[in-house]
Amino acid sequence: HKLAGASAVVAKLQSFLEVSPADALYANVEYILLDPSCSGSGIVSRRDWLVDDEEEAAESDDSRLHSLAEFQLRCIQHAMTFPHVRLISYSTCSIHQIENEDVVAAALKSEAGRHFRLKKALPSWPRRGVPVFEGAECCVRTNMHEDATIGFFVALFERIEPQRKNTAKRRTEDDEDDKVEDSEEDED
Repeated sequence: HKLAGASAVVAKLQSFLEVSPADALYANVEYILLDPSCSGSGIVSRRDWLVDDEEEAAESDDSRLHSLAEFQLRCIQHAMTFPHVRLISYSTCSIHQIENEDVVAAALKSEAGRHFRLKKALPSWPRRGVPVFEGAECCVRTNMHEDATIGFFVALFERIEPQRKNTAKRRTEDDEDDKVEDSEEDED
């Protein structure tokens, strides 16, 4: 990270799920780039050569995908507990809906997710998320055949600012009243 000129990066060798949002080192974190373990199914020929029996591979993959999706969801929910986090970027190199849109939808429906919404990631990118939930169009997918790249997925979670009780509006109105009074005094 030092070679890249990054001065606010602190590398730690530990599980993200063990990081305490209350730790002084992380208490003011505003942005989290979350790229958890995934199936790697978007990487061409990643596992094709490892298993000869297709039926065995399908059963193994299904169980593995469910385990990965549970882990990915826990990672997103944990990221959402950081008190000052504003944006969370979630990405996988998976082509599977279970690791992508399904995880994102579950995160948004969770208790931690009620404080977040999706923000449109890479607005000019043509391929969007599979439309299995409202907001999936905010997600990005790459297609290895059409984009000449690996299969990839990105979702961008944005914290919803707490509603303020008209104090901002009153402050603005009060500020305008002060300006009027100041300008009247200047005329005298």
